[in-house]
Amino acid sequence: MIDRRLVDHLAAHGVPCCVIGGVALAVHGVVRYTVDVDLLTMDRAVLDAGFWRGQPIGEIWRGG
Repeated sequence: MIDRRLVDHLAAHGVPCCVIGGVALAVHGVVRYTVDVDLLTMDRAVLDAGFWRGQPIGEIWRGG
């Protein structure tokens, strides 16, 4: 599922987030195969590469 270190890092920096996408659908009983976990946050601090130094992340995407 979601790496606890990632969630802890966001919480330690006061960054609110929520799970979206296939994993969120599963919580509501809708099965959809997915190999990723999508998190949504409105905090722009996560766009700074230094914010993630040493953290277990994949890709960071800025929504439009």
